[in-house]
Amino acid sequence: MSEMTQNTPSHSIVITGGTSGIGLTIAKVLLGNPIYKVILVGRDPDHIRDAKAELGAVKTFQDRYSFYECDLADSKAISELSHKITATHRDLYALVNNAGTYPFGGLETTDEAAWDHTFQVNLKAAFLLTKQLTPAISRNNQGGRIINISSTAGILPNHFALAYSVSKAALIHLTKTLAKELGRDSITVNC
Repeated sequence: MSEMTQNTPSHSIVITGGTSGIGLTIAKVLLGNPIYKVILVGRDPDHIRDAKAELGAVKTFQDRYSFYECDLADSKAISELSHKITATHRDLYALVNNAGTYPFGGLETTDEAAWDHTFQVNLKAAFLLTKQLTPAISRNNQGGRIINISSTAGILPNHFALAYSVSKAALIHLTKTLAKELGRDSITVNC
């Protein structure tokens, strides 16, 4: 393989919650390999600005990352985001569903709005993005990857974060179910 081929970005990877914390760290690791381009999704303009500055300070990362602002609590915004990504990035290889919300509260203090918001961001957004981006990942004929970032709270319940624990347990089960379905298309699904 020629050096030019080895250093030409050929795999685009979408990372939700990619503008801080775990998501930004994943992006930096991926950008350390010149075959990857990362598409970072975040909802907070300040985090996006800070992440742009942080990645922009590393010369070897130049021109291999892009940012999209999206509120993953909004299904319509998710659909618009998916359309923009698939229209712009023809080499989509992977999706990292990392975005999440962590409201504190047990049965008595968790209201319906907090429950719904937690499930929208932690579970439904991962489902919708996977559903909407998988056809583009399949088109590349290189297989693909879906990675859902869950939590030990999905396995070991935390009564101080009821909605979070239950949403992460559901995300683990979604991951296992999708692994069986998408594996036939050489797309692995893990958490």
